[in-house]
Amino acid sequence: QTYGDLLCVLDGVTHDSGSNRTIIFELSSDGISFLTNQPASAAVAAATAVVGTIFVAGYKSKSPMLIAGGGAAGSPPANASTTPTTRVASMPGATSVLRLAMNGAGNFTAGTITLFGR
Repeated sequence: QTYGDLLCVLDGVTHDSGSNRTIIFELSSDGISFLTNQPASAAVAAATAVVGTIFVAGYKSKSPMLIAGGGAAGSPPANASTTPTTRVASMPGATSVLRLAMNGAGNFTAGTITLFGR
């Protein structure tokens, strides 16, 4: 853990679930117990490209703050974001595991997920 803050960027991410799904971002200090899922997008249908960002302030602290928002990519450019969500975590130790998933069945099928640290 060499960074104080993290930024995760979703660019054109799609899934293959038969139902609309929300992309979620989770943190854990032990890899077993995870912070209740932090929404990182609106619920979107399979093959709908999602754009969004998740900012984790104070990544190394026991109470990092997450700010996230995202939704279907617009063409031409449009506001793709749902109302951004904010959460402050309370964890027994510093974050050691990050998990990006969907709130149900399905797999990521395309797009880019980039993690930046500072």
